[in-house]
Amino acid sequence: ATREYDKEFVDGYLRIVWANANQDEETLMEMSRKMGFLTGEENDIMLHAHKMSGFTVGEPFWEHAPFDFQGSQISTRMGEHSSVFLKYRLTPPPE
Repeated sequence: ATREYDKEFVDGYLRIVWANANQDEETLMEMSRKMGFLTGEENDIMLHAHKMSGFTVGEPFWEHAPFDFQGSQISTRMGEHSSVFLKYRLTPPPE
């Protein structure tokens, strides 16, 4: 199944992806609030988990070289943030 998103959402999401790939915390947090992934009322634990999960997802784009997905253990490291998201997330991701 696929889903259509408007240009504004896609543009904002791509800015988040770019921020993650470049470890740009300021843009990541600004766009995450603007797009509704964060409310602006999150505690430091949630903000840290959001940042680290984003930067983890951005790792394959850090270098112009093949990325070792298995060796990087991205899935395992992303899972480490799940309990924080379940406990501290104040809003569901935007639809």
